[in-house]
Amino acid sequence: MPLSDKTGFGDQIRRSRILVVDDTAANRDLIRGYLEMSGFANIDVAVDGVDALERVAIQDPDIVILDLAMPRMNGFDVCKQLNQVERRGVPILVQTAFGGATERSRAFEAGATDFITKPIHRIELLARVRLQLENRALISRLQIYHDRVNADLSVARSMQVNLLPSPPDLSALRDSAGLDVAAVFEPSSELGGDLWGVRALDAGRIALFSFDVCGHGVTAALNAFRLHTLLNSRGPNEDPASIMDELSAKLRSMLAHGEFATMLYAVLDLGADRLHYASAAAPNLILHAPGGEIRYLDTTGLPLAVVDDQRYVQRSVDFPKGATLFLFSDALTETEDGSGALWDGESLTVTLAKAIETGGAQDALDQVIDAFRAQRGAHLADDLTAICIRRL
Repeated sequence: MPLSDKTGFGDQIRRSRILVVDDTAANRDLIRGYLEMSGFANIDVAVDGVDALERVAIQDPDIVILDLAMPRMNGFDVCKQLNQVERRGVPILVQTAFGGATERSRAFEAGATDFITKPIHRIELLARVRLQLENRALISRLQIYHDRVNADLSVARSMQVNLLPSPPDLSALRDSAGLDVAAVFEPSSELGGDLWGVRALDAGRIALFSFDVCGHGVTAALNAFRLHTLLNSRGPNEDPASIMDELSAKLRSMLAHGEFATMLYAVLDLGADRLHYASAAAPNLILHAPGGEIRYLDTTGLPLAVVDDQRYVQRSVDFPKGATLFLFSDALTETEDGSGALWDGESLTVTLAKAIETGGAQDALDQVIDAFRAQRGAHLADDLTAICIRRL
């Protein structure tokens, strides 16, 4: 019975390394003969359990056909040994003259993959060998695919992180503009749809943005890259509302139906002590004034790419020295704790106000995130971004 190739693994299966373990020469020859007649050529034999383990270490077989009753080391102990080393994924086809339930249970508990009884029937033997080798080939292919996807995701994650302001960038901003900036960015999966950035526009003006593309994973990340590219193509002298208008129109032609992004774009005019911003349904923006007053700023507005010809409103507030701005994605207030409760806005502002009084932007952000994690744990159902900006 020659090997068929219904699964696409024919060549791989024919090249499989098979180890036949039996202390009886006639049984070894019989099994080897059946396998060779079916097209297998890479076959080795071992005369007992000790011999089998030595050959496994050298040849790394793709399947082991193993007798249970053998001198020096029986098949049960061989199974246990094979499952304690890195070759634990190798299928073990146990063959024995005793097919009782107790012996089967012992074999499977020891690590056997499949079971055939003596006397060996050619069709059954070949069918079970093929099945185990096909399963092994499929698992191997899936592992290769898994490794490749993980490698691609790792590269994409690095690209995403590289789009964020680096510690040297933030240090330079502190020195040049007197802004103490701290941020946390944690996607809920390998990739996320959140991104934020801050950059100098011209003398005394700093641009700040934060956005959240709907969804998670690769699709959200690709759309985030698109939006980031569009944003960086804008000139430095446009007002926040105009920039948002154009971003929404361009993004609408790029995204699939039902996809959108929430966003905040702001310009910090340090010379005029003012903050100008436009919002596309961004989570509420918190402003802590130098005197201790803390309040939410109005961030109403439709998300980007929802309707044609969307027009956004520019809003302005005072942003003097000593003021602190806190931006965050909705994961901060829409992640449930163990009882299903959310972190309400008042609790957040109280925590933030106390944190601001004790130190700089990084200390304040750390205290907020620590309080968040104390109630919600480490698991994130959504991408988490939080930015604290304190004017020195």
